[in-house]
Amino acid sequence: MEVHKFLTGDLTVRASAVIATHVVDEMRSVQNSYPIATVAVGRAMVGALLMASHLKNGQELSIYFQGNGPLGRVYADANFEGQVRGYCNYPKFVAPIDGPNITTGEAIGIGLLTVTHHLPIGDTPHRGTVIIRTGEVGDDIAFYLQQSHQIPSVVALGVQLNSYGLVEAAGGVLIELMPGHTEETVAKIERRVKAAPSISKRILEGASPEDLIKDYLGD
Repeated sequence: MEVHKFLTGDLTVRASAVIATHVVDEMRSVQNSYPIATVAVGRAMVGALLMASHLKNGQELSIYFQGNGPLGRVYADANFEGQVRGYCNYPKFVAPIDGPNITTGEAIGIGLLTVTHHLPIGDTPHRGTVIIRTGEVGDDIAFYLQQSHQIPSVVALGVQLNSYGLVEAAGGVLIELMPGHTEETVAKIERRVKAAPSISKRILEGASPEDLIKDYLGD
């Protein structure tokens, strides 16, 4: 799975984007997961892919939601090379779905998010833990980056299913503000984030990873 990475000319903003429809649907097929679980685990997989793209060769990263919701544990891990996997304890959990936008907050529940950087053999893994603020995955990853690494971030994740529960679009964008960024840059990104269409909709329209980044950062 190729994650596309970008860096602004002044080195103050770095970004990554990925389209992961096939691999998320493969997870759904292997686990025979129902919609809520497919979306929750799919978002975690996309988030792990985006974060792992900024590691070094041979390193891995895992995302572990330990909430009190009916999905149980939601887990995903990815490596720098773009390999990813994910699961939850109860992939066949059934919940009513109101409209096309599936929310995962109640299904994940209240608890802790732990992110672990798995370093080369012999080195101690680095772990960071924060509370689960929303259970919508992207918001919680952004909170982790802010709290654990002091990196203001935008994490936009999308997983859309068709009427049969199959994954028809999955992908995401990670934008991180590096040291030296200006308030003008922050304001510009905030404006574009508010105006940006959903990740899933853009993927269904045929958008590339570069197109997804342009939605948030411009040309």
